Amino acid sequence: MGLCHASSTTGVSAAKLPGGNTAPQQPGAGPGTEGQAGQYDWQPDDEANLCQRCLQTRFTLLERRHHCRNCGRVVCGDCSKRKEILHHKPVRVCNVCAENLQNIRLPADTDGGDGSDSEEEEEDERTRMRMCALE
Repeated sequence: MGLCHASSTTGVSAAKLPGGNTAPQQPGAGPGTEGQAGQYDWQPDDEANLCQRCLQTRFTLLERRHHCRNCGRVVCGDCSKRKEILHHKPVRVCNVCAENLQNIRLPADTDGGDGSDSEEEEEDERTRMRMCALE
């Protein structure tokens, strides 16, 4: 179940999530649909009664749903214990994405670049596209 979409800010809006967080959404695209690489649609809460990683944890009032900030899947707390740097800040990611991100992180830039935000954003995009290929 791939939730990857291509990276572009054209036509992308932010959906408000509980707690004030936002998630990028591609108009007309839903989880698992093809779009622009690097953009992820959040899996709606009502589509997941079970954790989408372990497929064992049933969500209740005591067992909260969490969204992986990398793939957009709804996961339980045990399957999303880690944080990774995405868009220059640490965010909750599922354990699978955390492991994949650790395995494919690019080495530090050694070309003497100025470390501008656009270079860092391009690296984030390359990392996500590699993650999509792994799913």
